Amino acid sequence: MPSYKKIDKGDNGQELVEKFAHDALEAFRADLPDAYGELVKTYNGQAVSAGVFGMGMVVVDVRDGKVRINPRPSKKNAPIVGRGATYPETIAALATGKLTVLDAYHKGDLAVQARKSQSLHDGYNEMTKYADGALKSKRLQKVFAEFCKAADIDV
Repeated sequence: MPSYKKIDKGDNGQELVEKFAHDALEAFRADLPDAYGELVKTYNGQAVSAGVFGMGMVVVDVRDGKVRINPRPSKKNAPIVGRGATYPETIAALATGKLTVLDAYHKGDLAVQARKSQSLHDGYNEMTKYADGALKSKRLQKVFAEFCKAADIDV
């Protein structure tokens, strides 16, 4: 995995968000292949928009059994069924287990929206189902640490 360079969040935040998303996806796929396969099967034909406040956003597009990270919405994407955004500092707190997804949501540090309310519950259940594995994944923890360093976040 190539190393991150120090990035000014204001100017090149989009670049950092895209790299983080790609690297996190690859780490998740490598360290948690069963969970990755289950998620791809569950969300095939759907996409979500994921953003980091003050930095940028990506579209996570699951089609034809593959996950694609796109820098912006496109007519080629699967239909976007949900949107979410959080702060870089919240990503760091989630990655280190200092904060749960539900706590971040109730604090207002995580914004989510879905076409159907059941999708929010399903997404939350999926996140909590795999949180322990993600926290134990050495590759994912390396990705999170590099993201924090590049985004100038103390962990």
